[in-house]
Amino acid sequence: MLYCSHSVRYDEALSISEALLGNSKCSHCFPETIQEYNVLYVAMTRAKKRLCMSRAIYFLLLQAQEKYEFLQSRDSAVLEAGGGVLTCCSCEEAFEPSGKLVLQRRSFSVGGQASRGGFLCKACATCAMFQPFLRPHIDVMNFNFMVPDYSHESLSAIFDCVL
Repeated sequence: MLYCSHSVRYDEALSISEALLGNSKCSHCFPETIQEYNVLYVAMTRAKKRLCMSRAIYFLLLQAQEKYEFLQSRDSAVLEAGGGVLTCCSCEEAFEPSGKLVLQRRSFSVGGQASRGGFLCKACATCAMFQPFLRPHIDVMNFNFMVPDYSHESLSAIFDCVL
């Protein structure tokens, strides 16, 4: 179904295949593998409301700095929230957008656990470290699994001009 849906958007997208997650270096040479990566990309980008995926795909995309966030105009964000004050989906603090754009995180679920989406306040949108929704199965001595967040570093550099 995704092969023929390059311009169609779906309310929900479900990704259950983990065939692309092997460590074989030569698997990237085959046209079939390239096509499978393209299908995975289409599935990840066509979900309007919610994305469902396996833990393996979540951690693969996390390594690629994917956090399911996008910019939205302040006016449409305020209309969507039903008022002038928004609630941050990360820290749950109320905030009033000051710029013309607001960063919004798409809701998704990984292995049956749901992460609610919503808007991000200035502090969360520019935080240089990202706390993933899930932790890997291996947790050594309660290691705090924080990863560098390069896209939020970039946003903090331009925040005063855009957000």
